[in-house]
Formats: sequence, C-alpha cells, structure tokens
Amino acid sequence: MTCILWILFAGAALAQTAATPPNADKTVAPSPTADKAAVATSPNERKPPAAAKPAETFQSSMEKQRAAMATQRESVRKQGEMAVQWQPRISGTTSGIEAPTPDCAPVAEVELTPLIDRAAQQHQVDTKLIRGVIEQESGFRPCAISAKGAKGLMQLMPSTAKWVAGRMGMQDYSWARVTDAGVNAALGTYYLRHVLDDLDGSPVLAAAAYNAGPGRARKWRDTRPLEGAIYAETIPFNETRDYVKKVMNNTMYYAALLGGKVRSLKARLGIIAPRGGNDRVMVQRETEQEEPQ
Repeated sequence: MTCILWILFAGAALAQTAATPPNADKTVAPSPTADKAAVATSPNERKPPAAAKPAETFQSSMEKQRAAMATQRESVRKQGEMAVQWQPRISGTTSGIEAPTPDCAPVAEVELTPLIDRAAQQHQVDTKLIRGVIEQESGFRPCAISAKGAKGLMQLMPSTAKWVAGRMGMQDYSWARVTDAGVNAALGTYYLRHVLDDLDGSPVLAAAAYNAGPGRARKWRDTRPLEGAIYAETIPFNETRDYVKKVMNNTMYYAALLGGKVRSLKARLGIIAPRGGNDRVMVQRETEQEEPQ
C-alpha cells in the first residue's frame, strides 16, 4: 500500500515539472529589429524639403543687363587710355601691338580731331569709322609697334605704307615718318578708302579687309545677300570676326558721342551682297531707308 502511494506521489510531481517550461521565468530580450521599428520616424514626421529659390524677376534681369551695358560703355571710353596687347594680323595691316614704351601716350583729343577730320575730308571716309579703326588698331598711340612690324595709329606695314604713299604722290615719304600721327592717319585713311571702294562701300567688308585682306573679305561672302551682322558672325577667322565686331561697336560709340545723324546698328552694318553682287547699291538703299533717331 505504501509503495502504491509513493508511486502516485512521484508521478504527480513529475507531471507538474513537465508542465512548466524550463525558461518560463526568464525575461525575453527585445528584438533589435523591434527596437529600430519603434524608433523609426513615421512618414508624416519627416522634415519638409527646403523651399525653392524664387525665379529671377524680369526687372532684376533688366537691371543686370543695364549694369552690364554701363560697364561696357565705360570700358570703351577708357580704351583710348589703356595699353592693349593685340593679336598679330594676317595681312595688309596688323594689330599685333607690343606693349608701348612709357612715353607713348595716346594722341590728345585736341590734336586728334583735326588730323582725323582732315584725312576724312580728303579721302571721303566717315570720321566715326576712322576712329573705330584707330582705337582697335593702336588705342590712339602713334608710336605703337606690332609684333609683325606695323607702326602708328592705323598700324601700317612697310609695304602697305610705301604703296599708299606712291599712290598718293607723297614726295617726302619715308618709313621713319609713319609714326607721325598726321602722316599715319593720312596713309591709313587712304588705304581704308581703297578697301571701301574695292568692296563697294561696305564698312563691314572694309573692316574685314583691313584686318585679313580684301581677297578674304570678298571670298567670305555668301551666294545670297546677308545682313552685315550675319556676315560678321560667319567669318571663319576668330581674330577677324572679333576685330570687325569691335570696329563696328567703336564706330557706333563715336557716332553717339560726336552727335549728328544716328543710325541703328543694323542700318550701319547694311546688307552684304552675294559674291559678284553690288554692295554699294545695297548699302545706299539701306541708308536711304534709315530714319533719323
């Protein structure tokens, strides 16, 4: 009897032990993933994106343009007082000016005006165009000398100066006189008149010819009429393209500065006739259609 009771007691104890899991009293460690999920920020709590900068207004854009134009005008005004390093030119005359000597100051306006007016009247060339060329060629410095050997206000090469002096019948010509402002202006203006006549009076073609030679200026024309601005943009030589633009810009500046009849840039550039065309007729037609401003 005692054995039976002992067996029943031992079985009950074993059954109670089996019902309780071994780790029932241990604390369950939180899952790392669960912790991260708990800390994660909900989509609604994310920081809003930075506000986009407001677009530039038309007024502020115009103000910037006016400021840039004012800076450009001031730069043009001061070019006559600055020593400029120029790139060498290909033929005819050249603008590859070396740094001028300290005593090579620009010609004073009181001396410059009469000698330009005299040359312009003698050879029938626009004074504004002459000034535009001189400013680009030498910065109004009579003793400017290029890397190629051109000299003076309008940067004449020895062969060009001698040829022009012969055509003009200048009896007392010598290469040493080319740095004389009056002599150089007379020779250079004659040559400018020559390329104008050779290219039917177009100032754009004349500027291109003065820099790169009449043959190239004529060759660069299209098979159809072109606006002067388009012709200038299509010049294949970077230096000549830049030269023509600056000469015409200088010409416009002096036209406004010196007064008189003001013509728009489009009218001043004119229409470039096709190869074999008549530029003079187109230039005159464009001039007649231009109204005073």
